[in-house]
Amino acid sequence: MCDWKKKLSNEAKKVGLIENDYNNSRKSDVKTVEEKQDFIKEAETVIHSIGSEGRYGYKFDITTSKLRNILTLINQIYNEAILQEDKLPESTQDKIKYLKIRIIYEAGRDKKAMKGFVEKAKLLEKIDSIGSSKKRYIEFSRYFEALVAYHRFLGGND
Repeated sequence: MCDWKKKLSNEAKKVGLIENDYNNSRKSDVKTVEEKQDFIKEAETVIHSIGSEGRYGYKFDITTSKLRNILTLINQIYNEAILQEDKLPESTQDKIKYLKIRIIYEAGRDKKAMKGFVEKAKLLEKIDSIGSSKKRYIEFSRYFEALVAYHRFLGGND
């Protein structure tokens, strides 16, 4: 293996982009940078689609504080989930169900902005796919964090 490939593999291993050593792993065990960053591209696409480009950057109907309130719930569950093994306990799964209800409620309150955001980001489908999987919940929380980050980066405010 080339020196640059070894260096890249070691750096990717340090930041968690691959789980195993490049030479000693099966191809299916290696997560490429592209696979790990799909949720980032998806988040960017969603945020671009819900905003409209104006004279001073993007304009959004949804506020940062509304997104941050949901992110707070997601982070509370994340802090509990990260301590678990592979399967989330019933109490954590119940909190995820409550999160879904809160998102539905917010979408119902603000049909113009929040409902469109929830549908374009496919939040309800992603929450349903979590089940009892710790890994899927962590991926969901990173995806939502990327949504909030792009919203703020492109000019979202309160």
